[in-house]
Amino acid sequence: MKLTELKLRNIRYADKIKLYADGNGLFLCVSKTKKKWQLSIRKGTKVVHFYGDEYPTMSLKAAREWAEETRELALGSDIQGKSQLSFTHYAELYRNR
Repeated sequence: MKLTELKLRNIRYADKIKLYADGNGLFLCVSKTKKKWQLSIRKGTKVVHFYGDEYPTMSLKAAREWAEETRELALGSDIQGKSQLSFTHYAELYRNR
């Protein structure tokens, strides 16, 4: 089931890291001090993780848009081990939307 803004506001910080799925590989990763967006993309046999900004700095709508843009770029490029697509690249994409 997809996440909603109400569900996100009601998620409490956790002692252990918990993942809350939104769908299409987008998760909210919750720890003791942070709620951070994570995108998992499977390419062949490898799974690559990308990390976005923290919630509520990046809203649910913005996180979904970021995930879609990131997925398109990642699947269109050759990802080997550590991605050549850097955080700085995605931060710049997010700023220039």
